[in-house]
Amino acid sequence: MKIYHRLLASYLIVCMIPLLLSTATIIQLEGSILQNMRQKQEDAIDSIHLRIDQDLSDAASTITLLSEEILISSLAEKPALNAAELHQLCRLTDLFTAAVNQQDSYFRSFCYFYRSGYLVSNRRTYHPSQNDLFAWELDVPVEDLDAALKESGVSLRVSTVMGKDGQGYILVLKNVYDSHYRESLSCVGMVLRLSDGMFPQQESGGVFVAREDGGLVFGGPEARQLCQAGLPQEDRGQLVLNGEGYLYSLYTSRLSGLRYGYLFRRDKGSGELRRAVVQLGVQLAAYLLFGVGAAVVLSRRTWSPFRSVLLIMDKQNAKPERGARSLRSLADGLTDFAREKETLEAQLRQRDKQMQDAWLARYLQGLTNDSRALSQYLEDGQPYRVLAFSAEGPRPEAGAYAAQMAALYQAMGEILEESLLEKRAGVGLVVNGLLAVLVQGEVSQEEGARAAALLGQALSAPAVCYISEACTRLSDAPAGWDLVSRAWRSDAFWQTRREPGTWFASQTLQYGEKGSYEEFLRRQKLLAGSLTGGSGKKAQKCLEEIIRLDLSERGLPLEVVQHRCAAVAELLLPPQSTYRDMVGLTRRANVEEMEQALWELFRQRCQDLPKDPGEDRNAQLVQSVQAYIQENFRSPAMGVGTVAEHLGMPLSTLSHRYKAAAGQGVLDTLHSCRLKEAKRLLAQGITVREAAELAGYAEPRAMIRAFKRYEGVTPAQYKQDGGAETEV
Repeated sequence: MKIYHRLLASYLIVCMIPLLLSTATIIQLEGSILQNMRQKQEDAIDSIHLRIDQDLSDAASTITLLSEEILISSLAEKPALNAAELHQLCRLTDLFTAAVNQQDSYFRSFCYFYRSGYLVSNRRTYHPSQNDLFAWELDVPVEDLDAALKESGVSLRVSTVMGKDGQGYILVLKNVYDSHYRESLSCVGMVLRLSDGMFPQQESGGVFVAREDGGLVFGGPEARQLCQAGLPQEDRGQLVLNGEGYLYSLYTSRLSGLRYGYLFRRDKGSGELRRAVVQLGVQLAAYLLFGVGAAVVLSRRTWSPFRSVLLIMDKQNAKPERGARSLRSLADGLTDFAREKETLEAQLRQRDKQMQDAWLARYLQGLTNDSRALSQYLEDGQPYRVLAFSAEGPRPEAGAYAAQMAALYQAMGEILEESLLEKRAGVGLVVNGLLAVLVQGEVSQEEGARAAALLGQALSAPAVCYISEACTRLSDAPAGWDLVSRAWRSDAFWQTRREPGTWFASQTLQYGEKGSYEEFLRRQKLLAGSLTGGSGKKAQKCLEEIIRLDLSERGLPLEVVQHRCAAVAELLLPPQSTYRDMVGLTRRANVEEMEQALWELFRQRCQDLPKDPGEDRNAQLVQSVQAYIQENFRSPAMGVGTVAEHLGMPLSTLSHRYKAAAGQGVLDTLHSCRLKEAKRLLAQGITVREAAELAGYAEPRAMIRAFKRYEGVTPAQYKQDGGAETEV
């Protein structure tokens, strides 16, 4: 039993040592908590100023890029804007919207033209007499915003304005001057709005931002009281607000006159200290009881082998040996930890890759002019090409979007490994639904075709590769990307189905003779006059000519068609329509949707026009003629005279009124019905002679002449080509 007592004493001593160390730790706990509070403040203030200064720096870069926009420079020199220039002014809204979407803190992006007085933001265009609406939307005094806009200076500047509800805004502004720097032409700006969501939830209550003069831009009631009383001179220390003690930290921004601060209530740490002391006292008591119990149990378990040995030495029968406790649980825990570490590292690498791809996508789209992210993949001064891959197929549903993107990335990896980037430098990423690849060196059409075939095989859909001209500088990448993306958008708009393979973007964008712009203006003027005069029939004919001659010509660039469509839509839209309505009309997926939208808009507009009784009679005449022809076109004796006799009208009167109302003659309608029936019969394998007889032609030669006149081919050629392709 002496051995057992010694084991019990040793275990008790071992259990008491951690308890004694914990007691000593309590004495130093208050200083540690205060130090942790200070460290928490320092970390918070570093996070605040890094976040806001980074947003200000990014906003300055974006403003510098926007101020160099050619469209802004050209419109800034105009003292007054005509209709075409107002349309160009409205196009800036999309540019500012793309700039605002870069950061959560970006609230508005705008440009103020000093000469014309117009103001454009990412939401709308403001007439000079309505510029105060922009200040009303921000809920800030108009005079404060005007003072910030009209402040002179050739460099970037940061200003602040206070809203009526206490919300402050940070303005990053840049003036654009004339060539002699004598007159300000425009002011480009970005409005930043700070919110609690920009900072961690547990720290947001103590964060505040103030101006140099002490005016509060963002913060809670404690920060407002501190700013009203005056900010301290020291960067950190202690103060009293409403009878409560606070710890504070201040930081002055190097990019602007803003001061970032953080408040932390001191008694919050004291309360935590008291709770920690009570909790530790309870834990010490529990640990003491647990330690004594554990020492007794362990001593008994350790005593058993000794007793067995003693029994053997006494030549007595020992009890069966108990199995030792396994270390498998510890090994499994270490294995799970290693797996979690690998998973976390993989997620971090994936996040870095996504951030890198997002930066490259912004550079290709012209939202930033920093090409450093691209320099780690391509060497400046060496030739490279920009490739864009597109796969046809149904658009992914909302639930299947993530799976579609994963398939695109997987296919991209296969392309880079198997075809393009196996032995060459380059980078690939997804931009606006297109798979973009920048490859160092020359790329032949055969290589692009093989890569497109791999992509099509991975996605189970035909794939097309658009390739740019050779680029030699990294700054040429946005221009190359613009070329291939324009080629893709043009094909999608004109519904051009490219054969799978490689296509040079410059060749697909070669346009022939463009329609005369003067003729388009003449037809546009006729349409406006018809709508103003209330003549729906004339307006319909004018719109038909505009769509056929000015909007459906495949030799026209997509941008020209969209511009003309906007001009026509401006005539058809009601007065209360907004710029968003016009943009939604012109940004259609293809030319057919654009034409259907114009016709739908025309029908809505014609509902307000007075109806002509003659038009109703002509419409009834067209319905009667077409119904009679549809019932009797299979009769060889059917003709224009038969229709006139059936309706009891003179032949000349019928022909004139029907052609004016339907846009084609009665005989044309008769041939249309017969040819439609003949094509259906030929598709079923019936001979030309039998098809002519069943379709109502007196002899096959009459049907052959009609085919050549209306279809451009003979019935035999139509049947040989398969029918459907020729019909389309």
